[in-house]
Amino acid sequence: VNFIFMFFTKSKNAVLTIEPNWSTFYAGEFVTFICDMNEGKDSDWYYQLRRNGEEFFPHQPHKNFRVQELDTGYSGEFQCCGYRMSSSSHSKCSKAVTVIVSDLMETVSNKVVVTRRPNWPQMFSGEMITLTCEVQGGETTEWTCEWSRDGSNIHRTNSKDWTFSVSESSSGDYMCQCRRRDDSHSSTQWSEAISLSVSTDKPTPKLTAGSTTIPVGGSVTVSCSVEPSAGWKYRWFRKTSDTFVEFSTNNEENRDITVRQGGIYRCHGERGNPSFYSHSSYEKSIEITFSNKVVVTQQPNWPLVFSGETITLTCEVQGGETTEWTCEWRRPGFVLYRTNSKDWIFNVSESSSGDYMCRCRSRDDWFSSTQWSEAFTLSVSGEKSDFIFHFATICIKTKTMFCLSRLVLVHTHTYITYYKKYRWWRRTINTPEAEISRNNEESRDITVTQGGIYRCDGERGNPSFYSQPSNDVTI
Repeated sequence: VNFIFMFFTKSKNAVLTIEPNWSTFYAGEFVTFICDMNEGKDSDWYYQLRRNGEEFFPHQPHKNFRVQELDTGYSGEFQCCGYRMSSSSHSKCSKAVTVIVSDLMETVSNKVVVTRRPNWPQMFSGEMITLTCEVQGGETTEWTCEWSRDGSNIHRTNSKDWTFSVSESSSGDYMCQCRRRDDSHSSTQWSEAISLSVSTDKPTPKLTAGSTTIPVGGSVTVSCSVEPSAGWKYRWFRKTSDTFVEFSTNNEENRDITVRQGGIYRCHGERGNPSFYSHSSYEKSIEITFSNKVVVTQQPNWPLVFSGETITLTCEVQGGETTEWTCEWRRPGFVLYRTNSKDWIFNVSESSSGDYMCRCRSRDDWFSSTQWSEAFTLSVSGEKSDFIFHFATICIKTKTMFCLSRLVLVHTHTYITYYKKYRWWRRTINTPEAEISRNNEESRDITVTQGGIYRCDGERGNPSFYSQPSNDVTI
């Protein structure tokens, strides 16, 4: 014998609730009827609201029925019914709920004032705001309050506070009135209206900078501002490589900050809880000019140098001796060279003659530089210098008479003192030329005890640079 078991479950009844859950309302108030089928999805049903057995709201696909403004004629027995969309023969209705609408209410004389937090004159779509219905003298009473905007009732709260996220449609004049929770027959008067202005356009901050000409180690003041300015704190970003990086600030407003580096900066505003952010400001390039004086110096410091010699030009930033610099050099009309330090070492030629200027940038900040130095003049000769001899003979009479000749070297240019050392050679008719031994002194003046044919040249610099040999002198 085969047995077939069939199980039947009893469908749950429909339930009608009202919001707020009061049995008595007063003319001008609003109420929301909520119809729950307790079966399937809400979207599976059509809904109907009846009063005293007759249709009050026609069929609709939504389970909420809102009566915006009650009057005394709305009192009665309310019931909701649902009809399956897939089968109009399947329906069920809730039990009846009694609603009484009265035009008599005891009015509490306490003054009612609407306040708001935050109290900013301009709100932006997406920000949070709390409206509070303050019943003066009723601070310890528990209230249920209702709210109207531009004359229409829009909301009811079980406390005096209403917190919501604003949108452009939230703009308008708000009023409130409250009832004691333990006495629905007593109500305050309506408050005076408070205006709320909401914009859909996020604000864009303006970024400005103070003077960007500062001494090394100084700072530039930059400012970020959103108008209207109420309640904003600011976050700051500096571009490194291809991305913006937020740099450390304190928890203050940070509207005005000081920076010691140039660069590309931007900012944005933040306010409220949870945080609401403005658009980012436009990018601003801040190029700092150091006011420190810049001077070009030359080593060795000779007024005339010769083609082939090596010199060092130094870009001296006065007051910036401890800073690591990258410097660039120019002659009138074009940039010549860039160095990773303040020194530029090079071999000169005749074409090197001219006026030189320099400026430097901090190695860790390509947007910060000095001013250009004053021009420094470099003179280069293409011809090596020549020497000639003047000499004197001093005779000393002793038991054995001999003559001591003293050679005196005279440079043909006026810059003789810039040759630091001299080399000497001697030869005779019968002997080849040989360099005379010398010490590491200047050797500009030497004494000789032998006749012969002498010549010399000058030496200076590192690496050594040599002049043309002098003329021959016969002693």
